[in-house]
Parts: sequence; C-alpha cells; structure tokens
Amino acid sequence: MLRGWALAGGVVALVACRFDPRGLNPPPRDLASQEAGARSELGLSDLPSDLAGADQRSDRGARDLAADQRLDRKLDQKGGADLPPTCAGAPCPLGCKDATRCNRLLPSNSLGLGDAIWASATKAWTVSTTSSSSVTINTDSGEIKDGSSTTIRPAGNPGSAQSGVYWNTKTQGGTSRELGIFVLASLTIPTGKTVNVIGKRALALYATSAVTIEGTLRAPVSGRTAGAGGFDGGDQGADAPACHGGEGKKGTRSSSHESGGGGGGRKATGGDGGDAGSTKGGGGGKDNGNDELVPLYGGCGGGGGGIETAGGEGGAGGGAIQLSVNGPLVISGVITVPGAGGIAETQSDDSGGGGGGSGGAILLEALSLTLSGVLAANGGGGSGCDHGSGDASDGDDGGTSASRAKGGACLGSGCSDGGLGGALGTELGDPALDQSECGGGGGGAAGRIRLSTATAASVSGTISPAPSKVTGALVPW
Repeated sequence: MLRGWALAGGVVALVACRFDPRGLNPPPRDLASQEAGARSELGLSDLPSDLAGADQRSDRGARDLAADQRLDRKLDQKGGADLPPTCAGAPCPLGCKDATRCNRLLPSNSLGLGDAIWASATKAWTVSTTSSSSVTINTDSGEIKDGSSTTIRPAGNPGSAQSGVYWNTKTQGGTSRELGIFVLASLTIPTGKTVNVIGKRALALYATSAVTIEGTLRAPVSGRTAGAGGFDGGDQGADAPACHGGEGKKGTRSSSHESGGGGGGRKATGGDGGDAGSTKGGGGGKDNGNDELVPLYGGCGGGGGGIETAGGEGGAGGGAIQLSVNGPLVISGVITVPGAGGIAETQSDDSGGGGGGSGGAILLEALSLTLSGVLAANGGGGSGCDHGSGDASDGDDGGTSASRAKGGACLGSGCSDGGLGGALGTELGDPALDQSECGGGGGGAAGRIRLSTATAASVSGTISPAPSKVTGALVPW
C-alpha cells in the first residue's frame, strides 16, 4: 500500500511510514473512502489527506506524524493494509505495545516474565562444543555448560540473571513436575552439536529474539530414570510413580507364572503387560494431559514385571521441552524426548517384562516456525519376559523417526516379547502377547507435540506423533 505521497516538480516526496512498491498509480476509490471514514472517526478531518496534498505535511512536525500513525492503525483495523503494524521503526507481528516497542510473545505456562527480566537476558548463545554429552542445561541447578570447561550460566541464584541468562523455578501443582525457566536473547545449536536437558524439572526456555537448531536438542532417558520433566519407570514388581493416571501398572507372580508390566500412557494409552497363564498382566497407563501442554510435563513410566526373585523394570517417561521464541524458530536438526524401553531382568530368574515409558512433550511457540528437521516424542518398547537360563532383551528407547520402538525378545518356552512403542500413525503402545509361562512388558504410548505460531508454519520435516497446531492464537504482552 502507498500512503502519503505527492508529486511536485517531477520530484517524488515520500512522507509515509510505509512504502509499497506497487507504483504511483492513483489509489483505489475504496481505499480513499476508508481513509476519509477513518479520519472522521479519529477527528482528523482538519489535517491534509494522505492521498492528496501530502507535501503540506512536511511543515506540521511531530503532531502530524503521530496523527498519521493513528490513521495507519485505524486503516489496518479496517482491512486497508496487509502488513503488520509498525512501531519504533520495526514491523510488529503481534501489534504495538505503544509508540516505543512491539508487543512480545506471552509464553504458555505463566513463566512470570517482565521488562526487567527481558532487559537482563542479553546472552546470545551459539553452542561450540562437539562432545555429545558435555553440553548441558540443568533445570534443577540453573547451570548451563558448553563443554567441561565453559560455563554459560553458573549454578544457583534463582530469580536472577547470571552472565546474561535468567533462571528461575516454578511449581505447577498436582503431580506435575516443576519448571526450570531460562530466558536469554538467542540460542543457536549448529550442525553436529548436541544440547542435553538434564534435571528433574521440565525445561521452559524463552528467547527474546531467535532460536536456530541445526544440531540436536534432547532430554535423554536412561533405564528407569526419566528425562527432564518426565516420570520414572516402576521398579521390579512395582507400579510406576503416579503420573496423571498414565503410569503403567505392575506385573505379578502366582503359581510360578510372572506377568508383564503395563506401558506408560500419554497422548494415547500404554500397552497392557502380557498375561502368564491365569496371572494377569499390569494395565497400560491411561492417556492424559491436553493439546495445549498446560501444565507442561513429560512422559509416564512403565510398570515393573512380575518377579520370582528378580523382575523386569519399567522404562522411564520422556522429558518435556518448551521453546517460546519472540521471533523466528528455525529447526533443521532434531528435538527429541523419547520414552525409555522396558528393562529385562539380568539374574537368570523367571520374570515378567517391564513396560516401556511413554514419549514426553514438546511445546513450540514462536512468531514464525520453519521446520525441515525432526520432532520426536516416541514411546519405548516393552522388554521381553524370561523363562529360561539366560536373559531376555530390553525394549528399544523411542527413536528420532516415525518408526515404532521395538519390544525386547523373550527367552525360553511359553514366553512373550515386549510390545511396540507408540509413534506417528499408531500412537498407543502395543500390548504384549499372553503366554503360558511369562508375559512381556507393554509398549509405551507416544507423547504430545504442540506448534503455536503467529503466522502459518512452514513444515517439511518429520513430526512423530502428529502434533496439534494452531495459528494466530499467541497472546501478546
């Protein structure tokens, strides 16, 4: 749109706050009518029109500039412009807070941001260390390490910025994990670099300008130990810890038969553990949570298998990662929050298999999103049961593709393998088959993924499971 132009003596005087290079053709009648109506509503009829006599404005100074900005906003509201409002010399996708700054993205899960925190978050962090294990964001201590010898933010001092990175914690209530909140200017993870989110708390990271992920951001799991913000797996012969109803239930033993533990639930239900004759397997966890991922928490653990003197253990639930970006979010790499596979017992005793943990949670909200990489919150496979002289196999952890995690192989006669984990296409965990002597662990369900943007996201990568998506629902502040 061209607004506020005039031709005088063959010289083009540009006095607009915006310029649209569609030429100097006369403005359409409907736009002129819109301007006239807007001027009347705003009480600006005494000022010269933007569409005729604009050269007179050059002598009116700051008063006329303010009036012109008011007119711009009015015309935008009437549909006379297809560009975002402009304030402080910059386009503002979420509108203008006032004449000095744009509105900012208000993050989900009430992170408690304010102007002082915003001003203190000055760190633009580009990961430099190649080691896949030594770059960490610790949600419990507030420490960020870029390799063993480089500290981006020292541990401690919650509620304050250290070295340009703000950190605080927040209780969410109920059985949800607490949040570890980090605020910085920008984050870049180059190709070949990996950042590990560790700790019990879920990660909520806010960037005031941009995030680019070409490498990997992950919340790793290890056996029964959950990813950051997730829930642990059940010990042998025990239910998984309470997880909004998504915890896998334990397998049991009776008449020398051991049943399998149930898989953890999240977006869908976890798989039931396999029966062993008349000994029923543990139930899979229920689906739980919501599409908005408020509150933010990760996956649920699988139940432990029935035991003779030892048994399979439940795999842990995946972690939880929230990225809130007041600008562009570009992902050509990987973000992953896998559920862990169920763990087979290793003492050569008869035992039921452990259930797999469910995948975790990924919440992405940004002014714009370009995704050509991978988002994965896949469930882990259940472990096989053991009715022989050796050891059965663990279930696989959730992977970074749309493929389902495999269940572990059983050992001996009358046994069953673990169930498959949930992923894109089949989000629930598979139950283990019922057998005469022992039952495998059920598979963990897929987790949840949420994409929320100001403008339509550009998505060409892999997302497993399928995400919930919303455009234009971001809240400004």
